Order: sequence, then structure tokens, then C-alpha cells
Amino acid sequence: MSAIAANISGICAKDLISGEAKYHSSCYKAFVHIMYETDEAVNNPTEAMGNNNGEVYEAVYSFCEALISNPRVVEFKEVRNVLSDEEDKLGVVVTQSQYKNLLRLISNKFEQLVFLNYQQNKVLMYLSTLKLETVVVENFELKSDVANQTSLDENSKTVINAAKILNEKIKYHPRAMAWPPEEKDLGIDKVADCVPELLDTFCTILLSGQLLDRDKSRSDRIVRLKNSLAQDIVYSVSNGAIKTPKSVLFPSVVKALCNNTEVVKLISRCGHGIGYNLVEEIETEFALKAINEQTLNRVLIPDECKQFNNLPVALMVADNIDNLECTMSGAGTSHRVNSILVMKRQPQETFEENLEGDGEQYHPPVKRKCKRSLSADVITREIQDYYGGRRVGPGVLSHIQHLGITSSYEKMSRKLHIHYLVWIELRKLKTHPLLLVRSWTGFFIKIRDKVAVIQSTMGYLDTLDSPATDLKKAYEVLCRGREIKNKLQLNAVACVFDQAFYAKCFGSRKNNLKVHL
Repeated sequence: MSAIAANISGICAKDLISGEAKYHSSCYKAFVHIMYETDEAVNNPTEAMGNNNGEVYEAVYSFCEALISNPRVVEFKEVRNVLSDEEDKLGVVVTQSQYKNLLRLISNKFEQLVFLNYQQNKVLMYLSTLKLETVVVENFELKSDVANQTSLDENSKTVINAAKILNEKIKYHPRAMAWPPEEKDLGIDKVADCVPELLDTFCTILLSGQLLDRDKSRSDRIVRLKNSLAQDIVYSVSNGAIKTPKSVLFPSVVKALCNNTEVVKLISRCGHGIGYNLVEEIETEFALKAINEQTLNRVLIPDECKQFNNLPVALMVADNIDNLECTMSGAGTSHRVNSILVMKRQPQETFEENLEGDGEQYHPPVKRKCKRSLSADVITREIQDYYGGRRVGPGVLSHIQHLGITSSYEKMSRKLHIHYLVWIELRKLKTHPLLLVRSWTGFFIKIRDKVAVIQSTMGYLDTLDSPATDLKKAYEVLCRGREIKNKLQLNAVACVFDQAFYAKCFGSRKNNLKVHL
């Protein structure tokens, strides 16, 4: 071949790099075709250029990146559908040539993707690093499912398809609960946010056996059971990724009641709630929040003690606890001071007002027949008697005869017994309205059957990380009581201590420390 023929062959062949024309095969069309600018191209140059790197391709690139992070085999038609949806969403015109060149564009941008022609006009797309074992297992499972479904009846196929649909809906359900959860995230109104609608419908019909518009499907019992069952299913199917109000509250309540690690772990293994570690994590977060609030205030008043129906008098009980630690010398234990605030609730209406309003005769409360515990005469384990010898009491004082006391113990006991019997009979006559129970210990409480029992409001105050034997700690407790009185605008705060702690508090008052309670 002559030199002239070689040069002509190099220029005309688009698959070769020409030494004379200096262009590549990919640029052949740009060199041999004449491009004319239209009016639309002048007005909208971005759309006329194809928008290869514009917003219209962002969704396509995101789809490919998700395929790389989660390797699987998909049909290339899904990529075209993503581009079409993005075109309708943004209002951008994508030409037919751009759809044809989409495969080449993706293959050049993502070199780790492999494209395989399948049947006619079908292309499969997968990651080059996709393991062969994964493909083999998926193929075997699909063939097994097809073989199993051919031998099943229509009801079994329906149940299997329903289970697969619910499984997919749960796994792709958004995570609505923040972590660590707050009190507002654990309400009954937040259950619908973590349960898919199809699962809610399935559980309702499963428990009631009727359609959603029936009264039985909307009863309180069905709604309560449906919410409980649906939350367990969501937590178990998502493998704990989706937290529900029940999965957080149930283990926390069990831990607060029994404080048993094994019970909480058993609840977690059965799919009813979070594990023991997560429960402690939530408690730690709330403790840190309380510590941060305590830096600004001397005492943290519980929310239940701020209710409007509490009487303006409170009872604060404080005592020390050594956290069950023992040492040979008695020193070195981590003592703390725990406090409880008790407030009596104000009844909405008194017992006498109820009698007058109803106009009915009073009937004593009927004893419930629900047997939930063993009776007192049932002996579960016989304990052998222990005899340590004859009991010897204190001797008679020598000066007792000089005091003029001649009554024996039996006579004094009989006199007090008659006195109490007379008082009880007078109480039954209702002759005097001022006859009340004697003393604060609650003697003869059985005859006060007409007194309405109202549960008091009790809140646990934050502990003081210091032993109660220090005088400064006693003063701190008294100051906390004064601050509670001022914040809640109470008339008085009665403090209850043991003998040792009372002596410290009394000593702080004697040392000219001004404390007003």
C-alpha cells in the first residue's frame, strides 16, 4: 500500500487514531456531522446539551450507587424508569438519543458495573464483585419457592404472599423514633408512626375476625391487643432496628419493678423489647439530663408533685443508704441520701356529697373474689421450732414499791381494753361528728369504712452523693425542703428523719443556721 493510500485509510477508518486528522473514534460524529444551533438551543443551552451532568441524572447516579452498596442483579429497565420519573418531576425534556446513550453513560461512569444481554432487548445489570455464591443461593431459593408453591393450595399461597408483603413493608418503613427517646415519643399516639398501615389492618382483622367498619374491630380490647401485637412484629422483623413505644417501655417497667437482669434479657430474646444494655443507656441519658438541670437548681421537683389537685402541705422523708456495701471497719462505703416527697391529693368531691347527690343508701364495699394469692392458713414450708431456753425479763426495780403503784399488768390491760371497747361502741352510735381515729398510727382503721381513701402523690427526689453523717449534708436537706416550699408555694413542709439524721438537723438549727420550714 502506498503512503497516500495509508493516510486516506487512517482518516476514513473511525476505529483508528489518525495521524493526520488527530481524532479518536468516540469523537467521529462531532467531526463528520455539522451541528446547527436552533432557537431553542440558544434560549435553553443547558437542555440542548443533553444535561448529562445536570439534575436529571442525579437520581440515576444515586440508584447506581445504591446498587453498588447493596449488590444484586437488576434489569436495566429500572434505570430507565428512574430517569423517566426524574424527567417528569423536574420538567426537563430528555431526548430519545439520551435514552439510547444511557447505557454507555453509566458504563463509562461506573466501571464496576457489568451489563449482560438477556433474551431480546433485555439487559441485566450487576456489580462485578458480586459473589458467585450469592447468585447460586438466590437462584436455588427461587427454584425451591416455585417448586413448593406448585404443591400448595391457594390459601397457603395467599398466606405466604401476605407474609412477604408485610416483611417488605416493615423493613422499608422509616425510623420515626429519636434516640434516646423522650417522653413524648412513647405515647399511645406514636404507635401509628412505627406500624405500617397494612400490618395494622392485618392484625385488626386477625384478632377480630371481622372487617374494619364493624364495632368489634374498633373495641378497646381489639385496639389494645392490635397495638401490642403489631409493635412486637415490627420490632422482631426489623431485628430491633425500628424501636416502638412498647419495645422501650415494657423492659424499662419490668426493670423498675423487679430489677432482674435475666427477666429483661428474656423479654428481649422473645422479641418484646430492647435489651438490658439499652435500658441502662436510656436511664444514663436521663440521669445526665437531671445532673445538668441540677447544676442550676438545688433540688429537682418531680412533675407529679406539681399537679393542681395537691394540698398545700407536703411531707419530705430523707434517709441514708449505703448501697449494700460492707467493710470490716465500717468506713469507705459510698453513702447516699435518698429523699421522697409525699403530697396528699385533694379529693374532687367528698364522700358525703356523693351520698347526697346519688340519693342512695350507703353499702359497704364488696370484697373481691379474685383469688390471686394463697390464704394465710396454707403452709408452703413447715419451719421447725427453735427453743433457746426460758425467756427472762428485766428484774423488778427496788424503788417501785415507794411510788404507790399497786395495779398489776393484768388489771391495767383489762382497764385499757374496756376503755377501747367503750370508744368503739360510741363511734358506732354516730352521736358526735368529732369522734375520729385516735393517734396517727391508724388504730381501728376498720371502722372508718366511710372515709374515701385517696392515693397520695409521691415523687422521688434526686439523691445526694454524700454520707448523711456530715452536718453540712443535714443543712443541705433542710435547704432543699425550704426550696420545695417556696417553689410549690406550700404552707408547710414536714420533714421526717430517723433519730441520727434528726440530731444532725437539730444541730444545724442550733448553730445559728437560719432554716424556715
